[in-house]
Amino acid sequence: MWYIPDASLHAAASAKPTPPRLAQTKIRSEQLNTSERDVIADLFAVLESLVLREELPAEAQGIYDQAVLMLARREA
Repeated sequence: MWYIPDASLHAAASAKPTPPRLAQTKIRSEQLNTSERDVIADLFAVLESLVLREELPAEAQGIYDQAVLMLARREA
């Protein structure tokens, strides 16, 4: 059996960072405008509903818990 790599898939994968990575970079840079902060708050609301229904994978649950603890410490 011959393996023929998909050149278009390889080119797309190496062309530029994926949108989630771009979003992570922007969030980590702390240069968010109000609407971007609102979107992140909405994402936390969705995550919270998944947590309450116990529908998050364990790794995601751990990351969510860590984020909530960090935000709680920041307010204190």
